[in-house]
Amino acid sequence: MRGVDAIIALGPIVAIFLLVVAALHDIALRTIPNLISVALLALGLLLRLVDESVIAGAGFALAVFAASLFCWRRGWMGGGDVKLLAATALVVPPFQVGSFLVITAQCGGVLALLYLALSRTVRLPPQRVVGRHTLRRSTLARVVRAERWRICRGAPLPYGFAIAAGGITLLLK
Repeated sequence: MRGVDAIIALGPIVAIFLLVVAALHDIALRTIPNLISVALLALGLLLRLVDESVIAGAGFALAVFAASLFCWRRGWMGGGDVKLLAATALVVPPFQVGSFLVITAQCGGVLALLYLALSRTVRLPPQRVVGRHTLRRSTLARVVRAERWRICRGAPLPYGFAIAAGGITLLLK
């Protein structure tokens, strides 16, 4: 019985860690590593086996995958977002998948409004050049500079952040 208790206790913590990594990676590079989605999928399957809701959980996750795959085909979502959304739908308990999708959509809306507001206020500073190379900065400074460039150019949103926020919100309840 100890193994089951450990899975129940540590599962959400591991899922939250993976979601934070996915969100940060999406913000910095606009990609979500497949390994994170696969790890979340395996963790979700394990959690659903423990609480004996694997059929319901897999059904909801497949439905979410199918709907988000449709959105990907239309160019409304990125492929990494599709995989992360479906994997996270398996991690959250089946009866909370609807709430997860609503919270994710709300977080995505707030993210979109933030980026819309920033696109009207953020401007690119002149780039400083020393010789042929730009000045080197910390990783965080480079991410901020890249994000500023993306906002000014109207680049896609890091929706993995909204997915992670939705999943983390439910896992912390």
